[in-house]
Amino acid sequence: MKIQKYIFVMLLVSLSLGVQARNSVKEMTVNGLKVVFMPSSKQTVAAIMFFKGGTANYDAKQQGIGALTLAATSDCGTQKYSKDAFKNMADKYGVSVNGSARYDYAAISLECVKPYFSEGWKLFTEAVNHPYSRKKNWVY
Repeated sequence: MKIQKYIFVMLLVSLSLGVQARNSVKEMTVNGLKVVFMPSSKQTVAAIMFFKGGTANYDAKQQGIGALTLAATSDCGTQKYSKDAFKNMADKYGVSVNGSARYDYAAISLECVKPYFSEGWKLFTEAVNHPYSRKKNWVY
């Protein structure tokens, strides 16, 4: 997958604090990545990693490859988790990991309930950093 040299990443994390959340949004840079933190009074967590470019990076013959590749982040498993192990873990904890591509950006998202954020984050980071590879053996 062709990705531009400079990837603009924005991670939105919406965490419940158990009390009425402040309406302030905090922006920071972590290891060169722009992070936007938006507190919420809800019991859900959402994280989205945006990639600058999207299908604009491809010629007309290849434009579907970006969407297909990102959809595979949740449908094909990862180097660590087989397709079934990934889906079983996601179902067990109510975690949703999805990928999508638009003309000027692409994204991989995570949605889960706050008590299972740790499990959801494991699946999300595994899908982002170690997507499915035919060359690796799966481990449970």
